[in-house]
Amino acid sequence: MEPVRKETGKGFSGLVRQFGIIIIGLVLVVGVFISMYSLGWLTLEGVQETYGSTETHSAIEMPIGEIVSKCDQIPGDLVKVSGKIVLECKMGTWFRLTDGTDEIFVDLKPANVVLPDRTGKTVTVYGTPKRRGKGCYLEGLRIEF
Repeated sequence: MEPVRKETGKGFSGLVRQFGIIIIGLVLVVGVFISMYSLGWLTLEGVQETYGSTETHSAIEMPIGEIVSKCDQIPGDLVKVSGKIVLECKMGTWFRLTDGTDEIFVDLKPANVVLPDRTGKTVTVYGTPKRRGKGCYLEGLRIEF
C-alpha cells in the first residue's frame, strides 16, 4: 500500500510567490532607509564626505574672525576653518560659513566643486583667503563633513 501524499500548494509557483514577497519587503526597507538618509533623519557615523583637493598638509587653522581681520596679511596661505553653513547657493557653488566669531563667504567655483544642499551642517573648509573690495572671502579648495 502506498502512503497518501497531501498536496501543500508549495510547488514552483508557491516558491515564486514567496520569493516575490521577500523581494518587495527588501525593496520597501531599503527605500525607507534611503528616504530617512536623504531627509537627514539618519546619518552614517564615521563616514566622512569630502569634496575638492587633497592638498591640506600646510593649512593654518584659524577662526573666521581672525581670517576676516587679517585677510591682507595671509593672502596665498592655506587656512583651515570649521563652522556651520548658514546659507548655500542652490547650485552648490558657494556658501556662507559661521563659527561664532564671524561669518565668511566661501567660493567653490575656482576648485570646480559643487556641493549638495548642506545648509545647517557643520563643515571643515580648507581654502585661501582673498580680498574682494572691502570684504574678505575664502576660495574653498577642500570641504569635509
